[in-house]
Amino acid sequence: MKTTRNTTAKTAVTEILTQSKTALSHSEIHKLTDDLCDRVTIYRILDRLVNDDIVHKIEDLDGTGKYGK
Repeated sequence: MKTTRNTTAKTAVTEILTQSKTALSHSEIHKLTDDLCDRVTIYRILDRLVNDDIVHKIEDLDGTGKYGK
């Protein structure tokens, strides 16, 4: 298995989404990571998780993307 630089960040984001009872926005997830990684890395992780069908992306009425399991 290939190890990537953001394994720790990906694990943290996945755990945050698993533990949350509601879908979270990118900015909410970024705050909960306690500056473990930058905003762009979180976007990449979320895109990968959505593409791999691990999380779902929905848009609220304001057009804000929310992510959840």
